[in-house]
Amino acid sequence: MGKAIDIYYNQNNEYPSAVNWTSDANNELLNPPSDQKRLINSIPLDTFNGTTNKISYDMDTTTPTYVAWSYGPDNNDNITGAGVDDFDAPEGDDIFVTNAKSKRYDPQLTLN
Repeated sequence: MGKAIDIYYNQNNEYPSAVNWTSDANNELLNPPSDQKRLINSIPLDTFNGTTNKISYDMDTTTPTYVAWSYGPDNNDNITGAGVDDFDAPEGDDIFVTNAKSKRYDPQLTLN
């Protein structure tokens, strides 16, 4: 999912709209501009968030950041913010992909 979102950004210089995320007819990853190929065939379901809900997505309109997530086994949405300075993944078990950084999560860090 993260790769498809990043490719969309590289082709369009913006992230897919969060407003149309749950609508297959209007989702920009499923319905790209006519000069581009479809990046994915469907938005994955979040089986931790009911049986028909898709994974969640948010993006920051002022900075090039996004987060896509599943509620995780505790069935609670613990993700807040999608921006560079306000993204947070507090204690919980949400499963997510993002290009934002927070005090608790930095994808650039490596464990020794």
